[in-house]
Amino acid sequence: MEGKGNGKVRRAPRLATLFLGGLLLIVLGLAVWEMGVLYVKLVARSTPVSAQTRSEAGILSLPEISFWTCQTGVFQQEENARRQVQALTRQGWKAEVVSANPWSVGIGFSLKPEELQSLRRELSRLGTETVMKQVMVPERSFRISGKGAQETAVVLTGVNALLRSGYAQGSWENNIKAIEQGIFGNTIKEFQTLQQAILEAQASTQLELLPVFVQYENLLNNMSERRK
Repeated sequence: MEGKGNGKVRRAPRLATLFLGGLLLIVLGLAVWEMGVLYVKLVARSTPVSAQTRSEAGILSLPEISFWTCQTGVFQQEENARRQVQALTRQGWKAEVVSANPWSVGIGFSLKPEELQSLRRELSRLGTETVMKQVMVPERSFRISGKGAQETAVVLTGVNALLRSGYAQGSWENNIKAIEQGIFGNTIKEFQTLQQAILEAQASTQLELLPVFVQYENLLNNMSERRK
């Protein structure tokens, strides 16, 4: 009887050790999982950041973007804007929702409004009236850390430069090359969608950048939301 009792006493520390070991593995597993998703966590900053601070804190500043588009409509409800996009897409246009609250729909992308005049005339001829709309996105800064931070910074910087320089000869190819290097081997869903938009822009005779802008904004918004 005593032998059996002693056996039970001896097994208790083992059970406690196994329990603690299992708990430690769970904690380590969660830590590794967290480290694996940090690459999508960006922290927006509303205050200006010096060059030294950006370098020391891993903060990426994205300069202001400004361009023109042919605005086809402005809506108080997103559903109505999406409905117009679908209708224009069925007609063969690359329409996009370019802003929210209110939601505006646009076709075309240019750094100069006069470059869109022929597109406006063509839209009007086919029954779609538009107004020239300037879209401006202010400079924003983000703190990027964790796995994939360097690749994320390369992609965001490259797309920002692409949208600011437009179709300028020479810079277009360099920006595309930098973006592709950052995206290569990365499995972030938004990166793949962005890459697809860039590939379609390259294949288009008009180098349509409006879908690229929309995917760029979606990427930033989704990453910022994941940080909250």
